[in-house]
Amino acid sequence: MTNFIAKDHPELDADSCIEESMKMMDGHKADLFLLDLSFIGWFLLCILSLGIGFLWLYPYVETSHAIFYKEIKAELYPEMEDADASAFEEDMNNGTEFTAEFEN
Repeated sequence: MTNFIAKDHPELDADSCIEESMKMMDGHKADLFLLDLSFIGWFLLCILSLGIGFLWLYPYVETSHAIFYKEIKAELYPEMEDADASAFEEDMNNGTEFTAEFEN
């Protein structure tokens, strides 16, 4: 979950992100393991398709991990979820267009 924490909190250094990730995953490691285990069938199908299926599987897995992170974050820091939602709603109400940030 370190990459999600780093994106949410750019002011933190790498060590702080890793420590926060370890704190967040305390008690949730088995949940993440079971989530990853659920993709084994898809992984095997991707191998049978000579790797073409990975074009669809990789985004699916990453989206699942992002939702897993969001759920853990909401459980541990409920006040942050409200702040994120209200900031998004404020941007939408102001007519601000969403643009993705890409790093080179």
